[in-house]
Amino acid sequence: TDFDVHRNWLAITRHLPLERWYFDDVNGTTVHTLDYPPSFAFFEYALSNNPITDALLDGEWLDERCLALLGDDENEPSEICVAFQRLTVVMSDAILIAGAMFASRSVHRGDELRSLVSTLLIVLNPGLVLLDHVHFQYNGMLLGLLLLSIGCVVRGARSSGESGGSQVWNLIGAATYAYLLTMKHLYIILGPLYFFHLLRHHCFMHGKFSSQRFFTLAVVTGSTLILPFAPFLLQPPGVREQLTQIVRRLFPFQRGLCHDYWAANVWALYLFADKIFRFVVRRVGLSLPEEMRNILPMGLLDVSPSVTALCLLLGLAPACTCAWRAATSSKSMSVSERPTGKSTTMLSEAENENQKPNFFVCAVVFSSFSGFMLAYHVHEKAIMTAIIPLTILAPMSIEGARLYLRTCALGHFGLLPLLYRPQELIFKVSSYVAHLALATALLEVATSTSARKATGTKSISSITLGVGGTREMDNGLLTTLDKVGLTILSLVFIFMEAVHPLFLKPMGVMEFLPLLATSVTCATGLVGCWICSGAIMARSMKRNKCR
Repeated sequence: TDFDVHRNWLAITRHLPLERWYFDDVNGTTVHTLDYPPSFAFFEYALSNNPITDALLDGEWLDERCLALLGDDENEPSEICVAFQRLTVVMSDAILIAGAMFASRSVHRGDELRSLVSTLLIVLNPGLVLLDHVHFQYNGMLLGLLLLSIGCVVRGARSSGESGGSQVWNLIGAATYAYLLTMKHLYIILGPLYFFHLLRHHCFMHGKFSSQRFFTLAVVTGSTLILPFAPFLLQPPGVREQLTQIVRRLFPFQRGLCHDYWAANVWALYLFADKIFRFVVRRVGLSLPEEMRNILPMGLLDVSPSVTALCLLLGLAPACTCAWRAATSSKSMSVSERPTGKSTTMLSEAENENQKPNFFVCAVVFSSFSGFMLAYHVHEKAIMTAIIPLTILAPMSIEGARLYLRTCALGHFGLLPLLYRPQELIFKVSSYVAHLALATALLEVATSTSARKATGTKSISSITLGVGGTREMDNGLLTTLDKVGLTILSLVFIFMEAVHPLFLKPMGVMEFLPLLATSVTCATGLVGCWICSGAIMARSMKRNKCR
């Protein structure tokens, strides 16, 4: 489906004038209308209107139907069209690689092992392989932009708030994030975090608000946000009509609280509880008089977009509060002013300096989790917005590594139903298992090596965590709870791929049960990961204040 979506967007941007991009639906024959912000539309335009694409069409290497305006009934791409579009995804991954390297080096400054491990785990992430290179999307490119922005903000946080270097990095980070919003609007969930962090860290000097810095930040961010929209607002039928239509396309609230395949979040658990409640009410109602049955509620309360918006704001509030406090403390205490007692000698000077900006990455992870858990009509792929930044934190501590492995195990498992064809079974299972094995091995090396560097010994019984508290070392990263969780996921997978298709599906019984079991199982575990990410963020903020 997503392949057809992007093929249609290439056709729209190649053949139609700008004024019709957000209005056209091929005379009502397609549902694959343009519903990404303007910068992504211009990205599609660049792919469909360039000398290379023109040469491929002129030389008949690429068939005309690949970029033709077609209805959904006619949307059958050729093999060369599929290869052409997949090549564009491969090329766009250059931004993911650049972002992974930049963010990893920004956070793990002076620690090549940690930087290498986090970069490798991002680039080799099976979720992005499944989503982008099999299912077909451009998530890697978008997450690469997010990583570039995070890297800039981290460098700005590490520098003194009053220095010119800090100002430049903060502005570049803000501009990159603003541009990301004009590529994919769902990253708006990180907006409050960026606002509070940059407001406190960038716009205050010596405890006093700087209107000049605020104005500069507002101009840079605002212009980056507005400029991609400007060409559309200048088109007929007018500013109001164009803007209204773009907003309708970007925020289709009529689609409902959850996607057809429930994303593994709080609302999946809520809808599951609603189904259980309805079942119980029906069973109980059969034994009650008719007048009593009429007053029984038939289900839980419907959740409106405004309710989810309120829940989301409440979910983002802890990150915003911690961001303000962390930025305040980091500005009020320089490295030379930090205490150097026995409790702080566990970490090297480089380690001390590395901890200062890492709270922001913790807050990005928690905010991304909150958006995935509480936002309206979330897709299953949105968990990648938490997994990819979390990859940067994973090599820093036992706790961070375990949270990463658990989130990957659950989040990637929730993506497996997207690849439903039998010929894809071996690939999705092998890539899932191989990543967990590789990640476990690399993180065990990274966390143990970092612990030895921190203590200056060859073996230790405990380590001080970079983003959490203190945890006793045991036999590997996987705990008994993790092994039980993996066993449950294995049983769900066997039911989903073998038991249901062989015994229930032929009879047309409970066709939605495999997806429901996947969503509810993953949602239960991911809620725990969300809470854990919040605890890590809070401890990171406290450690930042102590320094």
